[in-house]
Amino acid sequence: MENKIRIKRENNQGIVILKVLSLFRDKDLIKSLQEVSEFMKKYEKEDEVTINCDSQNIDEIKSSLDEENIKYIIL
Repeated sequence: MENKIRIKRENNQGIVILKVLSLFRDKDLIKSLQEVSEFMKKYEKEDEVTINCDSQNIDEIKSSLDEENIKYIIL
């Protein structure tokens, strides 16, 4: 089963989205720099970004986000 992780600007004031996207790229949720660029544009336009995440990796991803004090929503 696939989950989604949503990061909203209003919940993460002071967090740089590139830091979040780099974390997702390190976890292979984002595969290319082009995807990073697309997510950055979406975040700038909509003030949030939603990324698909395999349920097998969700605990590791949540742990990494928590370590960086990034607030997120699991969908």
